[in-house]
Amino acid sequence: MNKRTDKGRLPPFVPLDKEMMRSPAWRAMSYGARCLYTHLKGRWSFKQRNNGRVFLSQRDDQEEMGCRHRDSISGWFRELQHYGFIVMTEPGCLGLEGKGSKAKARHRTGA
Repeated sequence: MNKRTDKGRLPPFVPLDKEMMRSPAWRAMSYGARCLYTHLKGRWSFKQRNNGRVFLSQRDDQEEMGCRHRDSISGWFRELQHYGFIVMTEPGCLGLEGKGSKAKARHRTGA
């Protein structure tokens, strides 16, 4: 980009609150759950107001994170729910045609 089109804008990033990172719940979570939270938070957009419609399937997250086992990702989702960082608003399921419907989650921090 040249200086005229850049206008001092930052590249896309995922903000994490320092206060949240100091909380006992954040410190009690595993590193995998923390990484999963940053991937979910990266899909959240204030401008689009998509809180409650943020979704990330276990297969997509497995590919993004480079994780070998999908079982560990499901455990991290449960861990995030247990500590109150996300709330599942709609569970994933198979539709009538056998195509998967992705689970949707709401961020506690973005609500």
